[in-house]
Amino acid sequence: MAQPEPIGDRGRDELGECRGGAQVNKKWIPPAVVDAVRTMRNRRVRIFPTYADAQAACSFAGGYQNPELARTVLKKTLLARELNLTEVMNRNVIPVALLAVSLAASRKSRPVRVLDFGGGMGVTYFLAQQALGRFCCRWAIVETSAMVDAAGQLETDELRFFTSSDQAVNWLESVDLLHSFSALPYVSDPAQSLRDLLSHKPEIMLWGRLYLSTAESLVTIQRSDLSSNGPLAQAGSASSVVEYPRTFFSEREFLNITLSDYRLIFRLPEGLPPMKVRGREILPDVHYLFKRSR
Repeated sequence: MAQPEPIGDRGRDELGECRGGAQVNKKWIPPAVVDAVRTMRNRRVRIFPTYADAQAACSFAGGYQNPELARTVLKKTLLARELNLTEVMNRNVIPVALLAVSLAASRKSRPVRVLDFGGGMGVTYFLAQQALGRFCCRWAIVETSAMVDAAGQLETDELRFFTSSDQAVNWLESVDLLHSFSALPYVSDPAQSLRDLLSHKPEIMLWGRLYLSTAESLVTIQRSDLSSNGPLAQAGSASSVVEYPRTFFSEREFLNITLSDYRLIFRLPEGLPPMKVRGREILPDVHYLFKRSR
């Protein structure tokens, strides 16, 4: 469910030319995105009828439920929170994430309440605390059971981990900000998960790295290094290749669901060009900020 936003430093030769011959600054492209783009370009992508079919074809046991993956993310998060995260996180993500948190916190006489769907072990929470000067909040992260089990030592009065959004919102009581980066593509039913999250009526929503398809939805398998999951990819060591299903959710369906109750404030690409999968265009790195309209 979670491939959080912190980054490593990958060279140009790992991504090569962008579509149409254009070049982008690759220093701050997250390793998971690098792995995805490289996979798209170096092999014929297999399309599966359903998420379950893709899950059955994965060789890495458990996918995001694998305890080894959770331990890797925990280890790297413990390292990351001791650093200046504005220097080591994706420079495209930082201002967008902090803008969303600041908007949600504005004119509040109580702690801001954040529902972080697929938020890993809380690196965006630690970023906000560093950058915004210990603002008061309740920050609830929804993750897999393996991630929640491993994250217990990180919990505080402000930061909690849950396996469902219902549990998280029971603790939060209400949602000022729904924050989600690179999580929706990895759930079994993106449309239903999106509707479930919207049912909590967050005031503001920030979505990023949704890997949306400009045509119909497609289900594939993503392969990446175990060590590229979580923050601070440069802190990872040589590791096995991990696999998990990924849905390139239809952008049209995503917007049809969200725009029924929300107004789109901005749609902001980070700069990585679209990928091509079986002739369909995939948008790997677009941020969407919404505000509730009713």
